[in-house]
Parts: sequence; C-alpha cells; structure tokens
Amino acid sequence: MYMLICGIRPAHFDLMDDMSYFMGRWTLPTLFKFVSVDHLLLILGCMLTEMRVVVVVEDLHILSACVFSLLILLRPLTWAGPVIVALPTSLSTYLESPVPLILGVQYLPTGFALEPGMVIINPVANQVCL
Repeated sequence: MYMLICGIRPAHFDLMDDMSYFMGRWTLPTLFKFVSVDHLLLILGCMLTEMRVVVVVEDLHILSACVFSLLILLRPLTWAGPVIVALPTSLSTYLESPVPLILGVQYLPTGFALEPGMVIINPVANQVCL
C-alpha cells in the first residue's frame, strides 16, 4: 500500500508575506550581527510608541539592511509613517520633521542636536541614543 502525499497551495496567496520572508532572510542577519538583544527591544519599544528612529551607518549595505529589518521586526504590525532608507545630505532638514519616521543616514549633519522623541541608532557601534 502506497500513500500519496500532495502539497496544495492555498487559494489565498499573499505576495507581501513572501516578500517580507525573503526581505527578512536578507536583512535580519545583518541587524542581529551588529545590535544586541537589549538594544533591539529598546528600539522596538520606541517604534511602537511612534518615536522618530534614525539609523546612522556609513556603509549603505548595512544601512539599508538595518532600516528594512526594523520594518520586518514590526510584523504583523505595519509602520504608518514615512520610511526613508538613505536620506541624501541635501535633505538633512527631514531630521527635524515632527512626524514619526524611520530614517537612514550615512552621516549626521554638523551641529545636529538630539531632540526629544528621537532615537539615534548606530548599529556598527551597537549604540542607541535617546
């Protein structure tokens, strides 16, 4: 007697679930390599309270992976504010925006001061500044 095993794909196909799965496979190892668990929990708490999150890394690969992985960690929730993976230096005034956002920059502008409601993350140095 032989058993027949068939795999049937469900009728409901969600492209976002597949994209977030593959995005997580690329981004999460990079974030976990640089940021400790206690800092990750602090960052997630800040994101859930809709603070402005700024990721500062010189390397664009690490910068984009960290910004995208923050969005993946929020699942099944979604981020409602703007997400800018790599902000050009000519648009550094967006750092003063009063809305909650997730922002990636290679360098902070000179004379930049940390404001209330803002979190600055430097993954390579494993630092989180409130």
